[in-house]
Amino acid sequence: WKLLQISISGIYSPSPLKDTQFPVESALRLYSALIRPAEGCIQPGDTVYMVNRHTNFPFELLLEKKPTKLGAGFSLKDADWAINKYNFSYIGSVREFLALRKIDNRAVKPSKFLGVGEPLLTGLTSSGTDIQKHLERGAIGLNMASIGKLPPLPDTALELESVLKNFKGNGKILLGAEATELAVRRAGLGDFGYLSFATHGLAREEINGINEAALVLTPVESSGRLNDGLLTSSELADLSLNARVAVLSACNTAGTSGGLSVPEMQGLTSALAVAGVPS
Repeated sequence: WKLLQISISGIYSPSPLKDTQFPVESALRLYSALIRPAEGCIQPGDTVYMVNRHTNFPFELLLEKKPTKLGAGFSLKDADWAINKYNFSYIGSVREFLALRKIDNRAVKPSKFLGVGEPLLTGLTSSGTDIQKHLERGAIGLNMASIGKLPPLPDTALELESVLKNFKGNGKILLGAEATELAVRRAGLGDFGYLSFATHGLAREEINGINEAALVLTPVESSGRLNDGLLTSSELADLSLNARVAVLSACNTAGTSGGLSVPEMQGLTSALAVAGVPS
């Protein structure tokens, strides 16, 4: 199991040799132990729900059969990865699963896109107030000053603008001073079928006083938490969403190494499911 985790989290320069290396035997054994016993109950193309609280390893990379040898390694391009046969969805609780089942039975969802990103953590808000002053004062019980030290994310604007073009302009994006909690709440969230949050993700206790995972938006108020720039898991769950898909991208939200742990990521994904997003 640890070999598989290391293999997907290692960082190295492009290398034809290293790209053929993978702990195949471990992936085969885990497939036999975890997936093969259930094959009589599932069909190719089915979605397999995994309650996966304690590991960062994606089950998509388990192997049904040994791939073709290639030199000292394997030809992985055409390998029989589990993801080629089944869809996998990671859930954190029975509550999330029941919410997902309820969502599946709802009416047709809208097709508009909403993107939120490039939070403004320095300079002035849209109302002309100094963001750093909000961060220095911080919301009650929180040390928000460290948020101002997070790096800017200019590429997220390009990312969201590119996605919006694929929707032929059918949607909107909230960037910079507009990427606030209040703007998100007032956007008419039920009208959007696709959501994307391209911003920093924070683990619980990464900032003193935060006891759950959160997405960083542009802070506006320091006296309360409804517009303080932290959209927490519990706040996400309280939103009324109607989207087919919500994408979490940028820092810490990938959840495979060096960022939010699986339970913390599941806190965000579970919250989105409770709010009305199946995936």
